[in-house]
Amino acid sequence: MTAEEKIHLAVLKILNRSSLKLFGCLIYKFELIILDEPGTAMCSINQQTKKPVITFFRKFIDKEIENVEGMIYLILHEIIHFVDGHLNKCRIDNKDPRIFNLAADHIINTMLDNDCSNLGALKGIIIPPSNRFIIPELINTPNLTLMEAYEYLMNNIKRISFEEFDGMVNVYIDNEYKGKISLDLPEKGSEAEGSEELSTELKSEIRAIINNIIKQQKGAHSGKIFEFLKNISKLEISWDILLENVIQTSLIKSNNNRSWKNIKKKIRHLGIKIPNNSKEVIMDNLYIIIDTSGSMSIDQGKFVNLIIQSINFFKHIVIIQHDVKIQNILNVDRENFEYYKEEIFKIYGRGGTSHLPVFKYIENMFFEEEEKIGLIILATDYESDIDIYWNNFEFHKFIPVKVLCNSKKKISKMVDPKPIYC
Repeated sequence: MTAEEKIHLAVLKILNRSSLKLFGCLIYKFELIILDEPGTAMCSINQQTKKPVITFFRKFIDKEIENVEGMIYLILHEIIHFVDGHLNKCRIDNKDPRIFNLAADHIINTMLDNDCSNLGALKGIIIPPSNRFIIPELINTPNLTLMEAYEYLMNNIKRISFEEFDGMVNVYIDNEYKGKISLDLPEKGSEAEGSEELSTELKSEIRAIINNIIKQQKGAHSGKIFEFLKNISKLEISWDILLENVIQTSLIKSNNNRSWKNIKKKIRHLGIKIPNNSKEVIMDNLYIIIDTSGSMSIDQGKFVNLIIQSINFFKHIVIIQHDVKIQNILNVDRENFEYYKEEIFKIYGRGGTSHLPVFKYIENMFFEEEEKIGLIILATDYESDIDIYWNNFEFHKFIPVKVLCNSKKKISKMVDPKPIYC
């Protein structure tokens, strides 16, 4: 059987097998091609059609894929790479591409092995020979994430060695053979351009398919892969969108939505004058308190974009950088933002964090200096003394406070009943 025949028959089975209905609905979105070069399979994006491409290499399929069922396993493996956004995750997070590829392969292969076993949801699909890559020590780790697998490999990188030949890579741990791979995630940025948008599109498609499957066939679908795809395709609102909504909502303080008082802050930056009001509209300031001790980590690109958007709604943005003491105070507006942009996330210390000096500063500025403050954002991992000193201050009774937290630590409801986790 030729490589073309194996792929063609595998696609037909994916389209017609009820347990693969989810993948059958997805497969039409992919371009499948064969090359006569060394390798196994590779993900990329056709920059003309903007469709995901799975490239198979003839020599590998002829030699290593003995039947159609093994071909199905390989196709599912590559589709999951696309859906979970692996083409872009490595570059965004500045990860070692080869180790990232190994970690992603382990996560996908263990799920497929589980579902393709005799008791699995995809039983009947033949698991390829033992040369696929799996990390033996992590096989039975429950709910293992891609980043956890990556960190494990990075922590043990001195134990890992590679041997390249004919487009393939043999992987050894402690000089013991653990499987062969070819790097199926592209290292060139151009080959992955647009992958984030495609991943989002595929997840949207999966969400619709799963909802339809659940309605039509209650309880008919289960397994590691089905649950995995259901979880990653859940519609979630990004923390930056939530925070942007908080910023805009905080500007409206009157219960009467039709009052000029209510909208004056939103129209101020557009240069619109309020009728029958000769006084200049004084906008409030936004205070952003950033823990720069080294333990706080957020998506800086999203955060900078939020600051840019917030300049439209506030007179100034006061950024207070602190650890156990206030390290720096930046007064940011539209004119000087580019100058300060590189300074916003500068790390000043390691370890300890205290919000006491910051709270004292805000209390003084609000009550003694009578500064208008419209909103306070606490960007923190919450490893601080916030709860201890919170009730010693009065500012939060007059100013809304929103916690932006990068850990799963439980936030006290007295500080923020609905914190935003990033």
